[in-house]
Amino acid sequence: MAAGSGCGSAEQRPAIRIVHWSVEGSSVILDVKIDGWKMAPPRPGPVPEPHTGQWQIFADDRYAGFSYEPSYGMIEGLAGGTYKIWVALARTDYSLVYPLIRSQPVTVHVGDSGNNLASDRPSPHDRVPVEQVPAVSAAGKQPARPASNRPVAHRRVDQKRA
Repeated sequence: MAAGSGCGSAEQRPAIRIVHWSVEGSSVILDVKIDGWKMAPPRPGPVPEPHTGQWQIFADDRYAGFSYEPSYGMIEGLAGGTYKIWVALARTDYSLVYPLIRSQPVTVHVGDSGNNLASDRPSPHDRVPVEQVPAVSAAGKQPARPASNRPVAHRRVDQKRA
C-alpha cells in the first residue's frame, strides 16, 4: 500500500502572485496574494526564521522596493516608460529565497507627464489607512500622496535621505 500524507500534515509551500496593479503618476501600486509566508519587517542580526520576511518589488529585473504588508506595496519615482514588474519573497535580512519564489511579471506603462492613471481593472474597494509610512521617491524626496486612500506600505531602502 502506498503511503500518503495525511490531511493537514504537509507544510504549505510559500507562493506570491500579483492580483491587481495600478499606476498613479510615477507610482506603481500592487496588491498581492501570499501563501505560506509570515510577514515581518527587515532587521539585521539574527539568522532569519524560515518562511518569514518581506517581499521585494522589481522593475525590469532591477530592485525597486519592498513591503512587509501582507497584501499591498508600491514603488514610486519611476521615469516614464514601460516596465515588467514582478515580486519575490525575501527573508528579514533582505536576502531572496532560493530557489526564487516570485510572481509572474505584469507589464505596466508609466506616462511621461506624471499624470498617468491606469489599472489592470477597477479597484474593488478603497482602503482606510491603518498605518501610513511615508515613501521615499527615487530622487530621495517624499512625494505628495497619490489620490487614493491606499496606505504607503514601503520605504525605499536603497536611497539615502538628504
